[in-house]
Amino acid sequence: MEPQAKRWTTRFKKLGIMNVYTYIENTELKILKFPTMYDEWLDFIIACRSGKSYEYDIVEGAMVDDTIFNYIQDFIDKRIDREKFWVMVKFKYPTHQISFHTARALDCLTFKGAMYVLFKISNSDLFFTCSLIEYIGRKTKTNVVMLSSKWALSN
Repeated sequence: MEPQAKRWTTRFKKLGIMNVYTYIENTELKILKFPTMYDEWLDFIIACRSGKSYEYDIVEGAMVDDTIFNYIQDFIDKRIDREKFWVMVKFKYPTHQISFHTARALDCLTFKGAMYVLFKISNSDLFFTCSLIEYIGRKTKTNVVMLSSKWALSN
């Protein structure tokens, strides 16, 4: 999940901060897992989108992106049937999510720290990015120039 988290961290800015947690599953909690997208997953998503509540502490599985959401909406609105829905999502690879819904579920997480994440950029943008990081480091009185140097050497 780390590559996915890094992509989301830098979705809107070239430099982001990603919090890192460890997750230890508590088998005493009510956990619903969807290892893949299948009919029960689709029915659950539709029920949630229509406001139906549920009693799970944690729900884990495929996350609905904008494209898949549009297909789901087409299915709900009866513009496509279930079979057509599955044909349309066949080559879509949604991201994975673990959704924590109760305070007890949050107890499964332990904060490990935070890290700067840089969006991968071309060499022509490298000078600007290093300057930006140096500027941010000066403003926050944090030495992040070392981070930018390590990143530049590894790319």
